[in-house]
Amino acid sequence: MKKERWLNDEGMLMKMIESGKFGAAGFRSACALAAAMVLNAANGAFAGVGVSAAAPAENLLSFSDAGTIASRIIDIDVNENHARGQLFSLTNSAAVQYEITAITFKHSGSQTFDGDALTLYLFQGSEAQWITGTGHVATNESFYNGTTVTPLYSESFVLDGTIDSDSGQYVTLELAEPVAVSGAGEYGFFLTYDRSSESNPDDVDYLEAADGGRISIGADAHYVSVRTMRYFVHGMVTPKTLILLGMSNTKFN
Repeated sequence: MKKERWLNDEGMLMKMIESGKFGAAGFRSACALAAAMVLNAANGAFAGVGVSAAAPAENLLSFSDAGTIASRIIDIDVNENHARGQLFSLTNSAAVQYEITAITFKHSGSQTFDGDALTLYLFQGSEAQWITGTGHVATNESFYNGTTVTPLYSESFVLDGTIDSDSGQYVTLELAEPVAVSGAGEYGFFLTYDRSSESNPDDVDYLEAADGGRISIGADAHYVSVRTMRYFVHGMVTPKTLILLGMSNTKFN
């Protein structure tokens, strides 16, 4: 399942305007949507992308916010080592289910983007299932070649504006819809970058620590590093509902 988030808000707004059939509720929705688009643009972001000076503190399923090692998510057409991400575990209990709602990473330095695409991929699987991968080149359709992980979701976002110490360096990618995963297990995510013009940055800079689990993809292999991406997995934990089928109408004699 892949979403292209940057088209959603503008497309919806244009349909509302062109239909001429707002009604009171429709008019309020169109105004709210337009205001949100203006606010996102003013904050150097587009739909689904948030930038903050403060680290996320609530509704976190997994995170690591330590490290000052500089690293890069390089444009897929510029360098064969062109994806970065992180393995993580959800370990509460097999008796709960999770909904992943967003991913945050810690940006580094100052960069100005102009309609450049950052794509997030989520999967279920372990380090052993990841490192069987045979790599990826720009002409491949899949980033999962040779792995035995299970792809869960992907979504593309647009970076538009400056990210620096003034705007804040915590970049949050909020999913268009939550990704439901059942029970405890091993998971991962990775990010790829595709600039819209050769005059734009050829990478997205971010920070790491040296604790392990950071993943990447080269031309002929999938890697796991001794480093750790500074990351946050946002979401919710809910108990699984036990349903006793047919019991409500059963008569005992």
